[in-house]
Amino acid sequence: MSLPYNYSIQPIRDESGDYFYGRVLELDGCQSTGANFEEACKSLREAMAGYIETKLENGFEVPEPVGCNDH
Repeated sequence: MSLPYNYSIQPIRDESGDYFYGRVLELDGCQSTGANFEEACKSLREAMAGYIETKLENGFEVPEPVGCNDH
């Protein structure tokens, strides 16, 4: 969780209304939404924690952030 993962959070306007959609670029399927930027960010961090926990519990590797190296 403390590694420098890359997030994308953007405003969306569609048939369901206005909201913010966020995802973690390195973690396929790790995404969330919120009514505002702050809520989407908080929700995305919660989704990320669940995503990483589930991967580890099931013996899967968790991708490292892009640009993260072993220096």
